[in-house]
Amino acid sequence: MKSLTRKLSRSSSSNMPPGFLTGSAGVGWAASLLGLTSLAMPFWESAWGQVEETDNASMFYGRSGIGMSMLQAFESTGQGVWIERSSSIASRIRKMISAGAGGKFVEGLTSNGDPILGWGLGQSGPSLYLFRHGQASGDASAVHLAKELLAGEMGHSRDWNGVPAFEFEGTAEPYLEVGAAGIAQVAARLGCKDIARKCLKAISYRHMVLPGYIFGGAGVAEANFDLGRMLGDPHVAKVGRGQLEAVIDVFGVRPEFVHGASWALGQSGRVFPGEGLMKSSCDFATGSAGILRVARRMAGGYPNELFGDHFSFAGERC
Repeated sequence: MKSLTRKLSRSSSSNMPPGFLTGSAGVGWAASLLGLTSLAMPFWESAWGQVEETDNASMFYGRSGIGMSMLQAFESTGQGVWIERSSSIASRIRKMISAGAGGKFVEGLTSNGDPILGWGLGQSGPSLYLFRHGQASGDASAVHLAKELLAGEMGHSRDWNGVPAFEFEGTAEPYLEVGAAGIAQVAARLGCKDIARKCLKAISYRHMVLPGYIFGGAGVAEANFDLGRMLGDPHVAKVGRGQLEAVIDVFGVRPEFVHGASWALGQSGRVFPGEGLMKSSCDFATGSAGILRVARRMAGGYPNELFGDHFSFAGERC
C-alpha cells in the first residue's frame, strides 16, 4: 500500500484519458475504494474536466464511467458538488438518446449502424449509470429512462431458438464488455428480473473461448454467481462456480510452462493468457487479476462495487 500511495501521489492526470477502464475516472474510483480519497481527488477533477469533450457515453471509456466515478466521489466525501456534476453528466447523456425500431438507444454506442449491446461498450452502461444516479439524486425520471434503455437493448436483440442473442459485429457474445452477462447484471439491479432470467439462457455454458473478466469466462461466471443470489436461485450460483472452475482448469497453467523453470523458481499457482491467448497476463480486464477478483468474491461474498452495489444509496445488493 505504501508503494501504491507513493506512486499515486507522484502521478499526474494531466495527460490521462478520462475513462473508467483506462483513465482518470477509474484511477480515482480505485484509490477511493482503497481509502485513499485525498489522492483520488485530482483524478476525479481531471475526469470531470474532460466531460464536455467526451462524446462517448460508454461505461468503459465515456460519460457513464465518469458519472459512476462522480457518484463514488459523493459516496466517499458526502459533498453535494459531486451529485451536481453527476446531474450534469446525466443531462448530457439524455441528449444523446434516440428512439429506433427496437426502442430507445444511446447514439454513438453503435457498430455498423446497430446499437452495441452490453455493459462495458454498449447500452447497459448508460442504463446502469442513470439508474444509480437516480437513486443518489432522487431523480425518478433517470430511473425510468434507465429501464427504457434496457428494454431497448432487449428490443435490439435477436431470438435464437428461445435464447436472446446479443450480437456484436456478427457474433452473439455472452460477456461483460459486450453481450449477455453485462445486460443480465444490469437488469437484475434495475429490478427487471424477468429480463435477467431470459439472459441466463445465454450465459449458462460451461466453457468459453477466453478466460478473462471483461471479455471472457470469469465475467460470465460472476454474472451467474450474482444472479443466483439476486434471484434466489442457488442452482444458478452453482453454475457460476462451475464456470470459474472450468476457467481455472482449462486456461490456468503453471508459471514454469510459460516463463521457464528459472523464472518460476519458488513461484506457485497459475498464470492465465490475456487477449488473443498469446501470452500470460496479470491485468484486471483480461488476465489473472480479474479472475482472482471473481474467485475472491465467490469465496467472501463482498458487494460487486463495479455495478455500484456498495453505494449506501443502492437498493438491492449483491
